[in-house]
Amino acid sequence: MSVQGSNDTICTDNYINLFSYLTGTYDTNGFWRRTSGPAINLANPSNLLYCNPGSYAFEYRVLGTPPCNDDYAFVNIEALPKPGSCTNQQVL
Repeated sequence: MSVQGSNDTICTDNYINLFSYLTGTYDTNGFWRRTSGPAINLANPSNLLYCNPGSYAFEYRVLGTPPCNDDYAFVNIEALPKPGSCTNQQVL
């Protein structure tokens, strides 16, 4: 996998697709995890809702098959508060 992540600033109450922040060729059999920031439901990373303002950091990981190592890409999102934004989100 030859992939890079990216950074973005958005307003809360916004849906985004984390995969759109990956550039280059990447395997679709990887998985996302939040490495820092407010809790967020990652059940559907292609339709992610940001309710809480803050700095979010995500890692996309594809497990390597030995002798190859795992591959990683990192995405950082800054969610700015929007008046009247959503506040009730199920967190997994």
